[in-house]
Amino acid sequence: MTAWSVRFLAYVLALAMCATPACAQEQVTFAAVTDLDTRIGAEVLRVAYAKLGIAIKGKELPAARALALSNDGVLDGEINRIEGMEKLYPNLIRVPVAIGQMEGVVFTKGLNFPVTGWDSLRPYRIGTRIGLKFAELGTVGMNVERVSTVEQSFAKLAAGRVDVVVEARLSGLWQLQLAGLRGIAPLEPPLVKFRLFHYLHKKHANLVPRITAVLEKMQADGQLQALRKEAIARYLGSAAPVIP
Repeated sequence: MTAWSVRFLAYVLALAMCATPACAQEQVTFAAVTDLDTRIGAEVLRVAYAKLGIAIKGKELPAARALALSNDGVLDGEINRIEGMEKLYPNLIRVPVAIGQMEGVVFTKGLNFPVTGWDSLRPYRIGTRIGLKFAELGTVGMNVERVSTVEQSFAKLAAGRVDVVVEARLSGLWQLQLAGLRGIAPLEPPLVKFRLFHYLHKKHANLVPRITAVLEKMQADGQLQALRKEAIARYLGSAAPVIP
């Protein structure tokens, strides 16, 4: 066998060994809801996937539409969602390392009342986003006006068309800054606290153990937490909450 033949055979074998979707995949596109929690999650994942030689892109979509496209396999998965989405969207696989945390809080404009759970919202007109699952589940049977974006929720609150907005703390604070809204603030304590997880469509099942291993190492050496803290401070500045 000639030297050229040996090199060609080695090339063919390398291609055969790299014929799996994960190896051939140089870029993946994830659903990216237009909120701050997702932007921060994307920054964590960009670093994590780079360690595997994979670039990521985010396609910004309303929350409900994002889940539908991820579950259908049109997109490669979700940047981050709360635990349990795999039960509602069976084509999604949850990567079992939390890449963030989210507090669901009540924002009001000059209205103050004790937040003692979901029932404490029952007397009020509630604004929230379509596809914000924790808010959808917590406000069942209440007077709720749902919109597509964080911006629309807070515009309704600023205009007095709803009494309260249920939103993720970081995303709400960021929207207040972007829109220059004054007199709107979160009430304490938060309604709920969740860990956020990355989800992959089942067609990328072979990627799950690989990205899990990367995220576990990033978590163990503190890189994951450092990325989150830096991103939160960059987006929110002096309004950034204390992150444990």
